Amino acid sequence: VKLARNLKTSEILDQVFLIEEALGQKMESLLFMGMGEPLSNYENLKAALNLIRSPLGLGYGARHVTVSTCGLVPQIEKLSKEVPKVNLAVSLHATRDDLRKKLLPKSSKWSIKELIKAVREHSKATNGQVTFEYILLEGVNDSEQDAKRLANLLRGFSGRGDYSVNLISYNPVPGLPYKKSPETVVEKFKEILKKRHISVWLRKPQGTDIGAGCGQLGEGR
Repeated sequence: VKLARNLKTSEILDQVFLIEEALGQKMESLLFMGMGEPLSNYENLKAALNLIRSPLGLGYGARHVTVSTCGLVPQIEKLSKEVPKVNLAVSLHATRDDLRKKLLPKSSKWSIKELIKAVREHSKATNGQVTFEYILLEGVNDSEQDAKRLANLLRGFSGRGDYSVNLISYNPVPGLPYKKSPETVVEKFKEILKKRHISVWLRKPQGTDIGAGCGQLGEGR
């Protein structure tokens, strides 16, 4: 499906208003995900975040607002300068540039080291939380060597805020050749990270019945 247009600031905010109206209360947290790459609609996102975070706007606290990104480095660099503090969820999915380019071709203009550096600088500037998302694919990025490389990449992260890794089970997408990693492989990958003092979590799949599950590896742009 080709991109028709970006959401306007008002349309982004309308999603918050409609959900709060349906719930009858203010939401505990907001996550910008599943609407394409948020940072490719940067100006409208920026305006929405400023209103969401402002005490004169919706008044959401810093730790309750997260922006997910596949890794648009210039926009990550601008985010800490132009928007009140927000958390980041970064889709990583690989520890080698050649593999990441294959998995995320539209988001691999910048190297993994450049991405990690931009995220680290954002964390230093804002003291925000960072979550690195990692979909495990059988025989592709789930080896012991991949786990060790990931630990080495993040061991020197040294941002000011907390950081962690979310390991995500792959949800099949028609037309893609990938398979879900076996549970034994997932557990071994997790243990390698834990032994190297990386905070790691296993994400339970949700939303697969409507094609919106985590781990479906679609860039949306």
